[in-house]
This record gives sequence, C-alpha cells and structure tokens, in this order.
Amino acid sequence: MELIDEQGQNVLKLIQDESKFSDLVDILFTKTDLNGDGIIDYKELKKMLELFSEHYSLPKPLGVHVRLALQAADIDKSGDITKNEFPTIVENCLRIIQHKFDEDYINNSILAK
Repeated sequence: MELIDEQGQNVLKLIQDESKFSDLVDILFTKTDLNGDGIIDYKELKKMLELFSEHYSLPKPLGVHVRLALQAADIDKSGDITKNEFPTIVENCLRIIQHKFDEDYINNSILAK
C-alpha cells in the first residue's frame, strides 16, 4: 500500500502516526541529502521541492518558496536544515498534498454538479 493514496486519504493519518511519519522523514532526509553531509542545504531542498511538485502536479516552486520553506524549518537559523528540523518540511509538504486533494475533490465532485 502506498503512503498516500490517489484521493489523499492517508495524508493526515500519516502525519498523526508518529512511527510511519518518522520512517518517512528518515527516508526523505537520506534521499534529499545528496552529498551525505547530514544537512539539507538550499540546493538540495530546492531539488526535493521540485520533484515533490512534479510528482503531485503542483506548480514548480520559485526561489522565494524554497527560501520561505527553509526559513520556516530552520529553527537554529544556520541557513540549512538539520535532521531534527526536517520533519517541519515533510509535514508542510504533506499538508500541501492534502490541500491539493481537497481542492481537486471540491472542483471535480461538488462544483461539477
């Protein structure tokens, strides 16, 4: 079973399930940390957000979006994202997915009538 189904029904469950969410954060951090230094920098975050946007048919993130995402998660103000800060990025991305599925549902189901 995929973590997120086609209707986005699993998104909120995934955020609330600490074990699954932690596993997802670990997997995504490892895949995003392209140089393996244990820190996600601007370029790595930008690449992750671009892939995320492409996969979920979202608009490509602009530089300002990447900087805002980085600033929102960068608790220690280092300019990079540590593994402890990364869950904020993942949760925000999941909430964006949920919002997109909710919008699609409204546009395709409710407003189509």
